Amino acid sequence: MDKFEEALQHHKDSLAKELIKLGKNRQVDLAEWDIEQNQADYEYYFEAGRQSQQAKVEELQQDLEAQREETIKGYTKISDLRLERDELQKRVDSLEAASLKALAWFDQKYMGETGLESMLWVGKAKEARDELEQALKGEENA
Repeated sequence: MDKFEEALQHHKDSLAKELIKLGKNRQVDLAEWDIEQNQADYEYYFEAGRQSQQAKVEELQQDLEAQREETIKGYTKISDLRLERDELQKRVDSLEAASLKALAWFDQKYMGETGLESMLWVGKAKEARDELEQALKGEENA
């Protein structure tokens, strides 16, 4: 006996019990007959309701799966962006180290020899280094 038949039998039994309690014994047979005659209709409506609910469940499952996929895409994008950021930071650090090394070399080589002109060049070189660093880091010029 499937769930529908169990539910229908329970309904018949409950209805018969209530009618007997009320002293309407003659109506018990009529009610049971009516239920049996309309069983196909009841089963059709029961199945239609079940299918409707199942369709809602399937739609929600599809929505959940789509949200899971979007979440995974988001995590992947975040991971990719972090890797890109780390790579760019390595480049900035490398360029900064090279700039500092070049400035140190220049300081050793020319600072004492050419005076003011050399100091101006060092200042311009430091400005250029700072601008390069800002550009690589994506910072706006102030």
